[in-house]
Amino acid sequence: MNIKTLNIKRDFTVSKSYTYNGYQLMFSFSNGYGASVIDHDYSKGLEIAVLDSDNKIIYNTPITDDVLGYLSDDEASSTLEKISNL
Repeated sequence: MNIKTLNIKRDFTVSKSYTYNGYQLMFSFSNGYGASVIDHDYSKGLEIAVLDSDNKIIYNTPITDDVLGYLSDDEASSTLEKISNL
């Protein structure tokens, strides 16, 4: 995993946990949105879900209407940047 965060325009925090022989990154952006990034035994490769301020998955954003799966590191970085700019 090599997710780049240099282009995220707003302040953010990120935490990492390990699960199912992989990991989960939880991003929280200053605009009230967040992102869950996972890659483990039960994920569809590298996945990203857009989250609300209560860390619940949102299915009605301009980014996506579902969880995004099978992402490359560059696609994941780009998606995080878009979420930070909502």
